[in-house]
Amino acid sequence: MQANLKTLRDQIEASLAERDFTVFRGLANPFDKSSVVFWDTDATQDYNAYLDVASKLGIKLITLNAREFDSQTVTDAIERLSESSIPFEDRRTMERDLKKMKSYHGFTCHVEMTFDYQNRVYIFMCRADWFNMLMEQLDELEELTMDFDDDDEDEGPEPMGGYFSRN
Repeated sequence: MQANLKTLRDQIEASLAERDFTVFRGLANPFDKSSVVFWDTDATQDYNAYLDVASKLGIKLITLNAREFDSQTVTDAIERLSESSIPFEDRRTMERDLKKMKSYHGFTCHVEMTFDYQNRVYIFMCRADWFNMLMEQLDELEELTMDFDDDDEDEGPEPMGGYFSRN
């Protein structure tokens, strides 16, 4: 997968215009996740095949969403990491990995098309590999900081230099 999906986004937009689809720029957020069907981009990343299916079904409206990466996401994660109780070595490794992601600022990291058909949402989604790795790192950071924060809360108040007794 390309590091910057801008070319893919531009090609998709051109193909949508050429095929005379109406484009709604938005983000599909179906409430019922069981009604969502994802295009298998591992098997084929050919967005034209996806659009062929939509055309054959008589679809006229495609929702298009493309996301440009903002490195503020990384800055916020690093700040959260620095305030956490994660052990120093783990924190340093995570911070180093996160800082590498700042170089992708302004890159198109996510492109998604959707259409509705018979109460189902059909989704074509591509993400840059580095963005998938970043999402995994952010999920891991979330889990680690929740675990450490929960541990701290369970212990109760910290003793004050031997002057506080819980008796």
